[in-house]
Amino acid sequence: MFDSSKHVFVSGSCFSDKVITKYIQNFLERNKFPRENIFEGLDLGIALTGDYLIRCNGGLITIFEIEIKSNNNFVTKRIAEL
Repeated sequence: MFDSSKHVFVSGSCFSDKVITKYIQNFLERNKFPRENIFEGLDLGIALTGDYLIRCNGGLITIFEIEIKSNNNFVTKRIAEL
């Protein structure tokens, strides 16, 4: 379901809880994302349309697909919850 050739940007809030961090790490390993494609925070300098953004709010982990717009703007589309 996930394209492991894409970049994955993980929100800093996801690292505040060790259980959530481990869960995300297992998800990334299970989907075979290479370490060099995983970043903490969103870097619009390298983000491309189709890349993924993982955000955490409380115990909810949400995966979004990024769409880059003009002038370094972007929109996201929720595609999964872990």
